Amino acid sequence: MLFQNTDFTRKELEFIIENSMQLISNGTITGINLISSENKPLPDSRIIVHYLQDSDEQISEIEKTISDLFPNIETMVVPRYTFYILDEKYIQKPNFKQEYNKAKFLNKKLNEIDIKNVIEYPKEYILCNQEKDLLIYNFDNTKLNDLASNILSADQEGPAPWIHPAVIVKDNGLIRNIPGYVKKDYTSIISKNSEFYSVIYNKKKKRFLKDYLKKLCANLPSEDIKINHSSILISKAFINKQLNDYMKENSTNLL
Repeated sequence: MLFQNTDFTRKELEFIIENSMQLISNGTITGINLISSENKPLPDSRIIVHYLQDSDEQISEIEKTISDLFPNIETMVVPRYTFYILDEKYIQKPNFKQEYNKAKFLNKKLNEIDIKNVIEYPKEYILCNQEKDLLIYNFDNTKLNDLASNILSADQEGPAPWIHPAVIVKDNGLIRNIPGYVKKDYTSIISKNSEFYSVIYNKKKKRFLKDYLKKLCANLPSEDIKINHSSILISKAFINKQLNDYMKENSTNLL
């Protein structure tokens, strides 16, 4: 099954992803992520560490390094599905099949499309890649600056450093600033043990998103879709400078 351990229903998944693709197309967000925990709720105050390649060795090494330095923290590795619209030009790359051999391609109905058909009939497919997030929580706010810095250092010293390191620190209302990190808006749609999330690049895009979500919740197409204002949150988060630079480079100006 494509989506495992998620509390969202099939109709809710289709609804959220379809609308997310529209928001990606018009430049409101650059992508959206879905994470789920099989056994317990996701921690509200947490550091999210993206892993952009499949390296369990790298994850284990960073988890061990950080836990040794900060023995009171807790960690959790969860599956992450990341979604974005695949540009047709990437399908035409000579090494496309090798580069995307672990990705899944979906049509607008979220039906999976074989990579051979994607190559034969190139168009805008939804790219879904299953990756991993390392969640770090129960940390001491007074040691947060050191923790955030050590995460990036541990990555560089690990066996498979990230190409584009991505660290997101969800603001619990007590964080003023983190050296080397940039404050952004963080939007999420929450179920019991699952969460869709995305970082919003600037205030203009945030205003558009809030208006879009307000209209969306007022005109749900089905009673089976339990999405409302209480399940959609826009809060604050800090992202590392490398991730901010990457978003700046890939953020369109369509709005």
